[in-house]
Amino acid sequence: MGILALQRGEDVNLRGYPESNRQKLLLITISRFIERTAWRAGSGTLRSSFQRLSRLSEEIGTQRVYERVPKAGVDTHVYGVADEYPTDLDVTVHAGETSDFTDTWFVVYRPEDGPRTVPDAESDFERGVNGGVALLAVETEPRLWQGYWTFDPERLERIDGYIRTAL
Repeated sequence: MGILALQRGEDVNLRGYPESNRQKLLLITISRFIERTAWRAGSGTLRSSFQRLSRLSEEIGTQRVYERVPKAGVDTHVYGVADEYPTDLDVTVHAGETSDFTDTWFVVYRPEDGPRTVPDAESDFERGVNGGVALLAVETEPRLWQGYWTFDPERLERIDGYIRTAL
């Protein structure tokens, strides 16, 4: 099946990453939003891919985030090729060499009680803290990313379930 099969609905194509800083900034901004959501919630599960696990130590901002989120009480899982293990972080490491590890960018926050719709949320941040949020992008060609981010509980559950069981 592969993680690409999870993509449905309104997808976004990003061309040029990693050479294009503008495209990278969009993915990083959404990723940081989801990471901050998990940190603020202080519970639940955060699953994040890095293609290469060494990115956790190479990017100082990323390292700081993944030091803080687990300390807040969030069950934190990181995924990628095992070129370097993050031994100084309180995270669960999932390493592999398949395309689900090498060609995906995902950040998924699942609340402790599971994803749900939050119709009365006053902001996307509140919607994410209480209902969950996910980003999923797949590199379909060299430097061409196709993906989306969502608050939809069914999509979030499918993405989280696939990652949890297949990776």
